[in-house]
Amino acid sequence: MEKAVKGFLHTLNALKEHLSQINPEVTRSKEIEPEFIISGDRLTSLLQIMDIEKYNKNMNSPHFINEKALHRVRKGFNYLNKNDSQLGDTFRVVVDTVAVTTAVTTPGSASSHKAVGMIWVQPDNNWSDKDIVESLVHEMTHTLLYLDEQCYGHFHKDVALNDEKAWVPSAIRNTRRPVYGVVHSIIVATELLSLRKRLGFNEDDISIHGRSSELFKKTKYALNTLKQQQLSWELLTPRMKSLINRSDEILTPDLLSNIST
Repeated sequence: MEKAVKGFLHTLNALKEHLSQINPEVTRSKEIEPEFIISGDRLTSLLQIMDIEKYNKNMNSPHFINEKALHRVRKGFNYLNKNDSQLGDTFRVVVDTVAVTTAVTTPGSASSHKAVGMIWVQPDNNWSDKDIVESLVHEMTHTLLYLDEQCYGHFHKDVALNDEKAWVPSAIRNTRRPVYGVVHSIIVATELLSLRKRLGFNEDDISIHGRSSELFKKTKYALNTLKQQQLSWELLTPRMKSLINRSDEILTPDLLSNIST
């Protein structure tokens, strides 16, 4: 056990050092566990770095500091740790800080390559506990992809990534988007569907990513369109192609078999 803990701490410290090098403008937490912040200069700075728009500049005032929102997000994190220890451990390694707000105009969640390892969550009042869990897994998956891209490279021609001729429908928004966003959406959606199957989520408890049958259908369509459109597919490196092909293997009808309706 002691050896495993030392290995975990070594990995964690090495990752924090790496993140400090790639995003030097970001102030890192020195805590072992993810730090949840709801006020202060770090919160304001993080929202600016991540380009979270339309937030109230006075959110550090007591009027905007909402302990209830913090409790709800922490509850989601604890649920993940209790019910999917592998994902919980992964989250603790790659997510450094969780910024929780109530004063951004539109609730939601986000992560950014400008602040890898940090995520923002603002749960809407109608979000269920499972919606919050999904938002955490959603942003953690983006974070893992940012790190994987730095190690292996995901795209060949940066200039062509924004060429509208190469745009394809995304899995979650179901709108035509640049390839960069589409591959992320496919892998995130696949992870969310896998999570629902493993934990047996009830359809009535999840809303922000849509019903599983629709999410499955949109993800398969996005994936198939991406692979069939040569201009788009050839923008991907062998590493990203392998990640997409792995998603394709996972996305079978059986993925919907353990989701309660």
